[in-house]
Amino acid sequence: MSSSHLGTRYDTVPIPPLPENTTWYDAGAVRLGIEYRHLTDDIVDAAFAARPDEAAVVDAARPALLDDEGWSLHVVDGATDEEWLRFDMFDDGPHYHYIVPGQYNLSIDIDTNALGEPIPWALGAVRDRVATMLRYAGNEDLAAKVDPDAVAAAIDQVDAHVRAGIPDTVATA
Repeated sequence: MSSSHLGTRYDTVPIPPLPENTTWYDAGAVRLGIEYRHLTDDIVDAAFAARPDEAAVVDAARPALLDDEGWSLHVVDGATDEEWLRFDMFDDGPHYHYIVPGQYNLSIDIDTNALGEPIPWALGAVRDRVATMLRYAGNEDLAAKVDPDAVAAAIDQVDAHVRAGIPDTVATA
């Protein structure tokens, strides 16, 4: 773990989306996944059980007791399914990630005082800035293929999904 001028770099990637909780929307060169997540210490421990080096990185950074939930918006390469951006719009600790698949992620807290509520801010960031953010994450090729109209249409679908409410059942492991 190291600090950056933007956030904290972790030499691991975030816990992948759970397929049973994630609904995917095609957006041209990228796909957007919306997932309701409930993260606890047990869930994080299970996710990193087979990756002890990465688990140590995560353990050093997490709060004494992790229990948070909310929507996660995943931005993946439509051709490879590699995740490059994630927006965790959690109740207690909203943040987002620039991800370099298989290597590391940069986690940045969402300052709700400056940016407002996490969900509208994140949807707007993807709608208006996804290509710029993909470039910052290091994927110039994918950024060049972004179709703003396709992203906007997918964001409208994600927004409708979130407005429909939290699913009755959310898998936790």
